[in-house]
Amino acid sequence: MNSYAKGKLIWDELISVLPKSIISYIDSANMRGALEEIRIRAEQPVVLFPFKQLQNILPPTITQSECLELFERICHHSIYAWEEELRQGFITMRGGIRVGMAGKALIEGGSFKRLANVTYFNIRIPHECVGCADPVMPYIMQGDGSVYSTLLVSHPGGGKTTMLRDIARQLSTGRHPLRICIVDERSELAGSYQGLVQNDLGKNCDVLDACPKAIGIKQMLRTMSPDVIITDEIGSQGDIDALLDAAYCGVRIMASVHGNHVYDFYKRPCFHDL
Repeated sequence: MNSYAKGKLIWDELISVLPKSIISYIDSANMRGALEEIRIRAEQPVVLFPFKQLQNILPPTITQSECLELFERICHHSIYAWEEELRQGFITMRGGIRVGMAGKALIEGGSFKRLANVTYFNIRIPHECVGCADPVMPYIMQGDGSVYSTLLVSHPGGGKTTMLRDIARQLSTGRHPLRICIVDERSELAGSYQGLVQNDLGKNCDVLDACPKAIGIKQMLRTMSPDVIITDEIGSQGDIDALLDAAYCGVRIMASVHGNHVYDFYKRPCFHDL
């Protein structure tokens, strides 16, 4: 899908769920191509985050009833069909739009079951940046076409996921295409919608969507014979143990982690073995 068709798909999807007042404001400010996030909170002004700019605040507030209607539309008026996604706190829409949600938590047996009365939304609009990994590829690639295991360290919103996505695309379609397996726990790398990848990951890439990394890495290692496993935002000891198992089997690892500096990574004891 070319960039124009992808952009049209994204905005057709947003127009189908967002209140008309928000779409009208975005269009009047000519912001469609620049938005990264739309933050909606019941009885509060809408906050728009344009790409690499200061935030814009939409003067009209969104009512609680409008939030509930928005939630129903995002779920296609079938909340129980999305129960597993709601347990994770987000839903991925067509085009790879990721909607994080908050509201009333329903707890059952001491565990989080799902959300109810959703009145907070973080709508993240995907922006593929084809070629953004060009400057780092010479450091990742070896002369024989194999790659070095690589960790991207960046603060939240610094572009880790966008960079990993383009690395996957280049590794799976280069002169020496590699078998790439992506474990996409939060559906951000591939942006899968009903099992179909919405982002360009190249021609030789397999995706395990909405699966915890510690489980998914081991699953892909057993079943898909990867050359490279790619995953986003590692953090737990289980994630690290699974990555180490893959590395000991000769699989290269591409991953990301939060940190303002690489030394932040070194300071965290759980990452020492990695």
